Amino acid sequence: MNSIVRILFSIVFFAITPFSAHACSCVAGITPEETYARADTVFIGTVQSVEERHLWGRGSREIVFDVQTIWKGESSSTLKIITGTGGGDCGFDFIEGETYFVYAGQGGFYGNERTLETNMCNRTALLSLAEEDVIYANTVAIPFEIVEIVRAEVVEVFETRNEILFGTKTSHTIQDIEVRILDGSEEGETVRFDNDFIILEEGDALYLRITTRTDGTATYMVKEYDRRGVLWGLFALFALLVVLFAGKQGLRSLGALMASLLVIGYVLVPSLASGVPPVPVSVGIAAIILLFAIGITHGVNRGSIIAYIGTMIAVVCAGGLSSLSIFWGRLSGNVSDETLTLFMETGGSIDLGGLLLAAMIIGMLGVLDDVAITQVSVVRELFDTNKNMSRREVYTRAMRVGKDHIGSLINTLVLAYTGTALPLLILFSYSTHGFVHMMNSEIVATEIVRALVGSIGLIIAVPVTTALAVWKMKGGQEKRVES
Repeated sequence: MNSIVRILFSIVFFAITPFSAHACSCVAGITPEETYARADTVFIGTVQSVEERHLWGRGSREIVFDVQTIWKGESSSTLKIITGTGGGDCGFDFIEGETYFVYAGQGGFYGNERTLETNMCNRTALLSLAEEDVIYANTVAIPFEIVEIVRAEVVEVFETRNEILFGTKTSHTIQDIEVRILDGSEEGETVRFDNDFIILEEGDALYLRITTRTDGTATYMVKEYDRRGVLWGLFALFALLVVLFAGKQGLRSLGALMASLLVIGYVLVPSLASGVPPVPVSVGIAAIILLFAIGITHGVNRGSIIAYIGTMIAVVCAGGLSSLSIFWGRLSGNVSDETLTLFMETGGSIDLGGLLLAAMIIGMLGVLDDVAITQVSVVRELFDTNKNMSRREVYTRAMRVGKDHIGSLINTLVLAYTGTALPLLILFSYSTHGFVHMMNSEIVATEIVRALVGSIGLIIAVPVTTALAVWKMKGGQEKRVES
């Protein structure tokens, strides 16, 4: 029976594939117009490497191209294309070092559904034999420019001058500089161009944006100053001071911080980018981050468990309030250049409102963790000082500390958000529409909602965590984590 099923499967399989078991049969007379319309990607590229693969029960080859010109598909300096091994599977025989005009599509024949593939039946050919295809492609689309971001260093600054921006009274500085490219396709080359982005000096490290047009000419622009040295230096100083003054517990805090960043970078961000609903994934990630932040830093004990539960209750309450505020306030989440770019790049598949909610939830974790741990510590110390003290008295005294903590942390939250939005507030001060109109604009309203919801979550966390700690710690000994 199994043999019969395999035979029937083989017959159906070969009936629906574009080749026979013995030879590849292609439809004759297919035109550039037809092929271009069906293709997902159309480009000219030079083969960098050819690698044999074996996926989905059949052999294939992965071809890596150095892209020179691209008319259709994602703009990139390199592309990977899958094809067959030749013969009956219609695979195209690419030769390393040769330049081809390539039509590719997402088929799933040689790999998965998102794999770019090509074969010998879709007019892919050596560039020297594809003149008709190049002419047609140029008539229906403007080729993309190839953009590459590379590291570079300033070799020499020849001239620094000030010029007035056209149509304004604003002066800006322009430098005539020469830089040496440190990686990428032009590694080792030196280029000279005008820089009007940031003032540079000889020896400065930077990131350079190289834009190569279809005629082979390239333009160069300073993308960013290379700040990695400053960032690593500050982090090293921060880590040293944490360990120096907080000892083993400080070291555990650094471990919790790194674990949290890894979860955000390798779980939260990819999940949101792939279109997973932001609300459940952000709450789940919040639970994991708090587990690391509290469990690793303070150890797994009764106090840390109480702090974790209290914080999660506050997170759920604040998350629900955030969701309602976003819905009632009609906040789209599209309030910056970054969110607009993300929306366009993903074809509108990202839920920006949900992404805003996820950002609110993740952003409030730090202060909630802080206040919950503090309240648990206060309750523990009160019980350790006087074991005969009643729960009511301990709760009352602990809440006095909590009230002070609430006041200071609310100021911290609001001032932090205000500091972030300060350039925006100054810009709005030039508006003639008045203060109320400014507060009602989505970009300002979003920050107000963010600050208020975080503060509400903080207020909830204090009495909830204090009550849990008073209830569970009475009459028990709490094992402490050594500092």
